Amino acid sequence: MNTHRDCYGNLYRTALSPRQGQEIAGAVFRLKPSQPGTAALPPGIDVDLAAWDACMRCPESSGCLQLSASKLLVELYVGHGTAHRASIE
Repeated sequence: MNTHRDCYGNLYRTALSPRQGQEIAGAVFRLKPSQPGTAALPPGIDVDLAAWDACMRCPESSGCLQLSASKLLVELYVGHGTAHRASIE
């Protein structure tokens, strides 16, 4: 039985590459796709400071932040591994 809040461990949306024109949003951070026609610009990053402040007031913020970061690192590892395998096949 999970005794954590529904948002626990979901500070970041774990998706590395937004699909063309798709926005990716987590509890605090939002990645906005670059404008169509721009040459390989990184997505814009918005931070919801009110949501961040609410997260930091939560008694579970430390564990939540650690789990969120760990999930992101695993996705980076898996994404990197997939890209690497595709480049050598």
